[in-house]
Amino acid sequence: MLISEQAINAARGIRSINIPSTTRIARAIAMEIIGGTLKPGDRISGEEESLERFGVSRTVLREAIKILDAKGFVTAKPKVGTRVRDRQNWNFLDPEVLAWRIAVGLDPDLLQTLREARLAVEPFAARLSAQRASISDLAEMEASVRLMDEAIGNRQLFAEADLKFHRAVTASTGNFILGSFSAIVETALVCATLLLPLEDEQLRSEAVRRHAELFEAIVDHDGDRASRLMTDMIAFGGEVGEMSTKPNRRRPGQS
Repeated sequence: MLISEQAINAARGIRSINIPSTTRIARAIAMEIIGGTLKPGDRISGEEESLERFGVSRTVLREAIKILDAKGFVTAKPKVGTRVRDRQNWNFLDPEVLAWRIAVGLDPDLLQTLREARLAVEPFAARLSAQRASISDLAEMEASVRLMDEAIGNRQLFAEADLKFHRAVTASTGNFILGSFSAIVETALVCATLLLPLEDEQLRSEAVRRHAELFEAIVDHDGDRASRLMTDMIAFGGEVGEMSTKPNRRRPGQS
């Protein structure tokens, strides 16, 4: 499936089962770092203590530390040990890192951060798409909008189709660097579509309408309109997100 099971489970607070020991240990330590139990500059427990804590072999533990090192969470040096790095070093373009961040808690700060990141990238991608999308790209977007419409009553399928549309827009730009931001888009859509109060079919119907309108702008090669519609779409998702933290807020679009 398009949206990773790990991202979904992390968002819902469901612990994955049957995951490798290295990943389980890396996740456990990462959660302590993200949650603030371990702070920048703190030293990770000594190897012997960690071996006893996790009940694994020395090789498994060291591989887990390598995972965290690669993702920017820690730095490991001989005679110094393994220490926590500042948050600016964490690789938030890594889907696993974002999934761990979600698992710590879905809060307004996270939603705003995801929204801001999307606003920095996706409107420009929509503009490029209007200039560069091929016939096959357009067919992919059109099929995704149709799938969204057909899946209004199914949260999972709706999320899959939504992500498929946004990936098609990014792919149609021909800019492979933009593809690196797919983890951010995926995480934002997991939050917005799977977790937030979208049981209301009117909200999902509105989302479908906005995607269809954006698709038409891309077909018409109207880059300015496509960029504006993408910006508005992300803002709409942000309003829906606020509904999850402020239940008494009016529905997006209501006066």
